[in-house]
Amino acid sequence: MEIAALVDAGTKTSSGDWDVILSVVSAGAGHFMISPNCVRWAVVSYADTATQSITLTAHSSLTTLQPAIRALPLINGGSNLLSALQLLRSQVFTNSIIRTRATLVAWFVTDDLACSSQLVAEANNLKTLGVVIVGVVFTSRNTVDVNCVREIVTANMYYEVSDSFQASDAAIQAEEAARGVCPPNYWSKSSAT
Repeated sequence: MEIAALVDAGTKTSSGDWDVILSVVSAGAGHFMISPNCVRWAVVSYADTATQSITLTAHSSLTTLQPAIRALPLINGGSNLLSALQLLRSQVFTNSIIRTRATLVAWFVTDDLACSSQLVAEANNLKTLGVVIVGVVFTSRNTVDVNCVREIVTANMYYEVSDSFQASDAAIQAEEAARGVCPPNYWSKSSAT
């Protein structure tokens, strides 16, 4: 699998909110075997614009990936998921980087999401290219358009989190959804060819 976590690094009401988001992403990564031959994990941080904070090839083990995730800085600014999806398509999941037959998963974590036709169109474009989109949305501030989330994600694969106590559960559910997109015998088939 190639997994890209799209992390909303826009302005938060407290530094604790950012810590919870990073904990969710780090915990999610912890449920996978991170290695060059199994799951590779990238992180795109976004606010008004997006940047690739961690590339798919940057970390070959969970031991180095999780501290790198927890050290990501808050960018501040708006919450432009569209820019993150565009960067995902143009720089992260390019044919020269992704592995043949790899399942592609975009996993976004946000506490602020407004809808636009461009955002929905970009998500649909990625899904057409075979990218599975999973979301974890923090709804306590009432700044997430959940109807839009339903349009963006693949087959209702999203999890609403109303407080920080539910964050670890959301990470586990999102991880289970991501695992579910890959057939259980995928690796045995690929090793036989």
